[in-house]
Amino acid sequence: MAFTLTASTDLAQTTNAVFDACASVYLQEDKHWGCDLDIIKKYIEYFPGPEILDLGAGHAWHLANLYFVSSARIKRSVGIDYSGEMLARARALLGGMFHEGQSLLEKIELRQADICDMDLAGETFDVGMLLNNTLGNLPGATFKDARNQRKRALHLLRGALRVGGYLIVSVNNAHKLTEEDKYGDVFELDHDLSDLRTMDLVVRFKKTKMPYYSHWFTLHEIRQLLFEGGFRIGLAEEREKRIIVVAQKMTRGD
Repeated sequence: MAFTLTASTDLAQTTNAVFDACASVYLQEDKHWGCDLDIIKKYIEYFPGPEILDLGAGHAWHLANLYFVSSARIKRSVGIDYSGEMLARARALLGGMFHEGQSLLEKIELRQADICDMDLAGETFDVGMLLNNTLGNLPGATFKDARNQRKRALHLLRGALRVGGYLIVSVNNAHKLTEEDKYGDVFELDHDLSDLRTMDLVVRFKKTKMPYYSHWFTLHEIRQLLFEGGFRIGLAEEREKRIIVVAQKMTRGD
């Protein structure tokens, strides 16, 4: 029998609400934040004037720091997130940061949208990013629906990448989930609603007890998902509790 959530649990709705509620503590809770920055820096520097799209941008930490660690003359940065509170934090962060005399709030475009239902018609980018388990946190009415949401997000992002562009994904490593850390100081794992066989987890924000969805990946799984989505894997690396993958979209003849 397929694992299903209780009828009273709408993870699509509560997941959105949790990321609004935890916006103020989101950066400090994640102990692995930035472990992928050197990889992103490397790949954006392949382009003389990279255009970068960050889906699930949160506080826009990565987009901001790329201006300071990279030698690339970034032409365009766009960050998309569905959480209004996260984007408010991003605007506050960017408003206090300056690069070459200009506020980063003027250099980085922030948009509020669901990345599985976003409109990128006519837009193309050199580098697309799905970081900090954004791909694994896309909820659905069931765990099966969530898997379809992951495929949809990759399909939309693939369509926005130029030929030769890179997709950079960082996801939570299923082999690194330990009971000892109880998922962190701010969140706790709901064992009754989670399915540890498939690593489809329901996690509660301790302050409100509200649940959100989080899928953790094996290295084989994320590689296979990207391959089936039309991407060719260039790098796949385990770092701390993350798996970081860099891929290019395949074209006819690949």
